[in-house]
Amino acid sequence: MTLRNRTLLIVGAIFLSLMGLLYSTSHIIIGRGLNTIEERYIQEHVQRAQSALDEEIAALVTINRDWAAWDETYDFIRNGNQAYVKATLNTETLLGINLNLVVYLDPSGTIMYAKALDATGKETSLPRGFIRLLRATALPVPLSRPPDTASHSEGIINLPDGVLLFASYPILTSEK
Repeated sequence: MTLRNRTLLIVGAIFLSLMGLLYSTSHIIIGRGLNTIEERYIQEHVQRAQSALDEEIAALVTINRDWAAWDETYDFIRNGNQAYVKATLNTETLLGINLNLVVYLDPSGTIMYAKALDATGKETSLPRGFIRLLRATALPVPLSRPPDTASHSEGIINLPDGVLLFASYPILTSEK
């Protein structure tokens, strides 16, 4: 082997070694940096999604709390006043406040009124999973019967039909 070939072989080996070292070093440094950036990005987006869900549930809680403490709602549960249904529970009102499911239960747990709307605003049947959940005796949350008049429940329920954001308050007069 000539000196020229040996020199080319040594220079080539050194070049390949340096390229491998440069690749490994940059991969470690850049890879760690990108992983850190990606983790922050994911955490930020998860926090945004959690905040959006919390805001939706807070809006639902506000509506539910207001309607549950309304004397007209209390009277509706006592006497089934259909004027309340026409004035308050019409499709336009529900769509206007971003509700697609409303259920009123009497103190015994019997459904007094229920209405479900699909994504287009057309009336549809209640989700079967939700009906089973209402009839369940051991609920993971006190959905249909809060333990006392001051308590309520809110959150997210994963049903076979899809995810449901909910809030549940006892229906009382404005004096209670």
